[in-house]
Amino acid sequence: MNYPLRFTIFGAIITAAAVWLQPRFERLQIFQPISYIIGLIYLMVSLWALSIFGNYSDFYEWTTVRQYHMFYWGILSTAVSAFLVIYGLKAKIMSPVRWGLCFWY
Repeated sequence: MNYPLRFTIFGAIITAAAVWLQPRFERLQIFQPISYIIGLIYLMVSLWALSIFGNYSDFYEWTTVRQYHMFYWGILSTAVSAFLVIYGLKAKIMSPVRWGLCFWY
């Protein structure tokens, strides 16, 4: 298991904790927005790295593999991105009105 795969799992855990766990505890609610953003950054950057390098920890091994073997990581990255877009359009957790980022509402 190389670093991008480890950070994919780590980013998913941080994002899930920010969405479902932190709002239930009053003392942790202050960390919810930054945990959510950092978790998504870890998740998306590591999925991007996985779509390029795959789960290969050795450079020589990676150079011998055909690039269509990384196609499945790209499909996973696209699926997660599509889910996050749909979730972001429906969720009100990080709404622009709540954070004062949209002035036309």
